[in-house]
Amino acid sequence: MIVFTCLICLLFILFYPKDPSIKELVKQMAKDPAFNQMAERLQKTFHGVIQNPQFMTMAECLGNALMQDPSMLSMLENLTNPSSHRDQLEERMARI
Repeated sequence: MIVFTCLICLLFILFYPKDPSIKELVKQMAKDPAFNQMAERLQKTFHGVIQNPQFMTMAECLGNALMQDPSMLSMLENLTNPSSHRDQLEERMARI
């Protein structure tokens, strides 16, 4: 549940970086010891994973395959350029 909450917060931070309530939320999260412990564990785990050459090979193959799929390419483009679909994203986030 905490990881899901963190992902939602990350999306809000990415898409609404100037929103004062988001800035306040980030400050509160930075002060939360449980959040910091979880973030440290995730960072250590991620660091270990990316050091694995088999994982990196698999990730590269997956990335190349995703870029060949037109529907996935469209989704990835939407993630990198959120302003083009901001209304749809705001509506989905409101439902969450």
